[in-house]
Amino acid sequence: AKGAFTATADATTLADGKISVDAMATDRAGNPGPWSAPITVIKDTVAPKAPATLTAKAVPGVIILTWDAVADAVSYRIYRDGTHIAVEVTTTYTDTYRGLVPGVTYHYEVKAVDAVGNVGPASPKASATFIAGYPYALKLTANPTEILADGVAISKITALVTDEWGRPVKDATVVLETNAGFIHPLTAVTGADGKAMVTLTASTTIETATVSAAVADYPEVTGTTTVEFVAQSFEIGLRVGWNLISLPLIPTDPDIKVVLEGVKGIEIVWAYDAVTERWLSWIPGRPDQFQTLKTMEDGLGFWVLMRAPATLTVEGFVMPPPPVIPPVYEVVAGWNLIGFRSLETTTTASDHLRGISWTVLWRFGAEGFVRVLPLHSMIPGAGYWLFAEEPGRIAIIENGK
Repeated sequence: AKGAFTATADATTLADGKISVDAMATDRAGNPGPWSAPITVIKDTVAPKAPATLTAKAVPGVIILTWDAVADAVSYRIYRDGTHIAVEVTTTYTDTYRGLVPGVTYHYEVKAVDAVGNVGPASPKASATFIAGYPYALKLTANPTEILADGVAISKITALVTDEWGRPVKDATVVLETNAGFIHPLTAVTGADGKAMVTLTASTTIETATVSAAVADYPEVTGTTTVEFVAQSFEIGLRVGWNLISLPLIPTDPDIKVVLEGVKGIEIVWAYDAVTERWLSWIPGRPDQFQTLKTMEDGLGFWVLMRAPATLTVEGFVMPPPPVIPPVYEVVAGWNLIGFRSLETTTTASDHLRGISWTVLWRFGAEGFVRVLPLHSMIPGAGYWLFAEEPGRIAIIENGK
């Protein structure tokens, strides 16, 4: 028959040393074949001795073990506080475990292993107190990575300092700087987790802040991160035909060409100056000297005639950056084409026009003109016809969210 065969022999009565083994095959009729070529196996029941000398030395970031070689050993098992942690074939081992804690004393043992797997007794224990490693890497992270360019929004900047083996480094002084916005504080000291945290306050400019940092006394250990200072945005749907809209945000740039950039299908935009009782217009493609409407500003309403549907994305801010005084919007006695500078959806007409003596308020939607009663909610992005009985001022009272 073909194939491999396995046989087990009891060698308990045999002495340790070399044992010669050969085999013979027989067929079903009992006819013997020739003997195989012999093979030699080694019986070894004697474990190697314990390493006679074990030393443990702590240097920043690691603990180094050394021991004397053991005859018959082919490898060594290393134990830390009774737990098997590694196998080494030389007589030295460097413990770089990331979980080692500065100031904690660790106890080590080593056992020799021979060629057949016999494990010898443990060496005498050696101990060392772990010393923190030197700063090797610095990682900066920002949360969030986008904040409003309003002069008050903040991003939390976290600095993580680690040693060569990725362990956190405590008491490292991190020095930070930024090309935009304001960092507080400019220096921070890492805790037991290797982390230090500061805050970045946005500027009032739409830009990218690059935050850089270095570890004091280790100028080669550096890190960077970026935070975008951005404007808020709001989308206004424009349907075919007339649309009565307003800007719910203070635009980053009120130039009408900037506000309407990218919007296709505009026929004409009208605005009404209630003080002069004069209509102003803007037509795409008309030379600037013939345009009477140059800007689209918050607080005003605008009639937009569309030949195709489109979306207008308004970029800006609910409130002006500090220390600018929030704007107020003048109304005259009679008809005013006003806006609603807010993202709030629960502000009533009565609240929005508090302090104004008014008779009627109209908005214009897909269903045509709709009269807005005092308890009706104002709609962000909508424009309104307001009839005021006397001059007054509109001040935004919402919380700016």
